[in-house]
Amino acid sequence: VARYELSGPTHQLESPLPVVKSALPERELMASLDTNKVFAQTLHQILEDYVREGIHQCFSVSLGKDIETRVAKTQSHILHTV
Repeated sequence: VARYELSGPTHQLESPLPVVKSALPERELMASLDTNKVFAQTLHQILEDYVREGIHQCFSVSLGKDIETRVAKTQSHILHTV
């Protein structure tokens, strides 16, 4: 249980925070990390494409769909190659 004092910047933790261990097997964990890495690379590439093409306005909805589509393709590819 954490107790915070609103009057000052100090706080106390009554018990140490638990160590979180992944329930995923190592192979799935690595696939998950690969997916996150690819997601970041994909997002970076998409943003570069949008900037290069000069699309600065009203792209949030299509950007979200673009990311979902590309990441879904990448995830299925990664899961089939692991």
